Amino acid sequence: MKPFCLGVILLLLAGCTPQYKGTPPEPVRAWPTRQMDNPPVAARYPLGNDDQKAFETYVIDVNIYAYYVYKYARDLNEYVAARGWHPPRVAPLCEEFETPDLHPIPDRITLDRNSRSAEQISQDIANQFRQILENYRSDRKAFRHNFSEHEKTCLN
Repeated sequence: MKPFCLGVILLLLAGCTPQYKGTPPEPVRAWPTRQMDNPPVAARYPLGNDDQKAFETYVIDVNIYAYYVYKYARDLNEYVAARGWHPPRVAPLCEEFETPDLHPIPDRITLDRNSRSAEQISQDIANQFRQILENYRSDRKAFRHNFSEHEKTCLN
């Protein structure tokens, strides 16, 4: 019983050490972001029935602001993701996906007129299949590249 009591007393004494009084934690800094600018307001533009230039300027400003909001949201999401927080999953907002020009899929194989023997016909078919395979691989590479570039433009 004495060794048990001695062990408990030693544990209690070891747990009662004074706490470290080092430097206090730094206060939380504000995010290195800024508030968004105000959107264009139609009242600031002299929009009349015959003032086409003012209307075009207003449409251009609205489109520029929409792109600004898109970039702001994307950069803010990247900022918080770098700090371990993941923005909520919503439907992704992306720029338009441009499909690269792809080779057409042949609907038949046309043999060379000079192919007479079985070896020549076999070689001709092999060459055409090799060309189809090369086209497929280059199309796949172009498509993957375009799709990865497209995904970089997405907010989520």
